[in-house]
Amino acid sequence: MREREAFARDGFVRLRGAIPADALHLARAMLAGWAERHIAEQQAQGRLVHAYRHLGFRSRLARVYAVLERPRYNIISLSRELVGPELFRLLNHPDLIDIAERLLGTADLAAHGGFLARARLPDAVPTGVPWHRDGTYFPRSARGRAVTLWIPLHDITTRDGCLELAYGRHLGRGKIVDPGGGSLRSVRLPARRGDVICFTQRTPHRSLANLSGQVRWSIDLRYEATATASPYTRRFGFEVRRSQGTAAPDYAAWARRWSNR
Repeated sequence: MREREAFARDGFVRLRGAIPADALHLARAMLAGWAERHIAEQQAQGRLVHAYRHLGFRSRLARVYAVLERPRYNIISLSRELVGPELFRLLNHPDLIDIAERLLGTADLAAHGGFLARARLPDAVPTGVPWHRDGTYFPRSARGRAVTLWIPLHDITTRDGCLELAYGRHLGRGKIVDPGGGSLRSVRLPARRGDVICFTQRTPHRSLANLSGQVRWSIDLRYEATATASPYTRRFGFEVRRSQGTAAPDYAAWARRWSNR
């Protein structure tokens, strides 16, 4: 299978049109709901006067943060705030699990606890995000099979702050050096709504500056082979598929673990 070969060789692969419309709608509704609650909280605290409900999904938060203090790297990162029925349904979406199964080569899979959504605010100057690996979500000694599904919620060009990934560097743990020094061979990957960029936990990557004037919305979902699942997944994730028998994800148990965190 070519996509699995590319994933193993390069450490990443872009799959065109692989995310179905219902999954995208679910993710967008979840994040729009968070934005509504977040803006209401800012108003209740007296930090914001207008809710800007007349603005669209990509414009509204950009206008809000033209008033509020901006976060580091101009990125709002959401994790625990998303725990709820919508995220649980998204992690259990069969089409997403199918992608993980094809790339990892196993039907015994767990949803990782390290999910993340990002609202990338417009950059006044082209700063971008530094090169990094997703080591935060995995033990340094981890040898397990894992995949991150980076899902854009709208078309993302180089001007919107698309991902840049380094070829083949997932096979080692050497220091990440900026490609300007000639250490990394990298590629920028614009993506359309419905595409997904899949990469390993050891693949160096970064996002470019967002010069679009609007918010860049994306969500990261991670899956692991159950046999080599990380402690974080065993604590905050859940089994989504079995090769023998049927996985039985329990929303109440999963939500309870997060509420007790």
